[in-house]
Amino acid sequence: MPDDLITEKIFLVDDDRIICHSLKLILQRYGYSVEVYNSAETFLEQYDEEQRGLILVDQNMPGLSGLELQMVLVNRNSKLKIIFITAVYDAIVDQAMDNGAIHVFEKPFDPKELIDMINRHAAVH
Repeated sequence: MPDDLITEKIFLVDDDRIICHSLKLILQRYGYSVEVYNSAETFLEQYDEEQRGLILVDQNMPGLSGLELQMVLVNRNSKLKIIFITAVYDAIVDQAMDNGAIHVFEKPFDPKELIDMINRHAAVH
């Protein structure tokens, strides 16, 4: 666990409850505060746009897709950093990155690589 105080929250948006549970436990072990949302719509309803942080989002979900959520956030001038975690890497990587994602991970992925990426982009004191 990092010694620094982690100031950013992680917003995890994925309809797979097992992935959400596992990732939340891993991220909390590294000192991150994590909020889980099982749909993009639920996230948008509950997210306070003044909050800073990083969003981990799946592409294929019922309702709004990850790319559609990304475009809503871009149109709202959101400051959230976005990392995609998806099984359809080839289909979305170019568009996700062109729209400002900091990375796209293909499922299955190495959790250590995800933590390293988050650590590079999270604000710490």
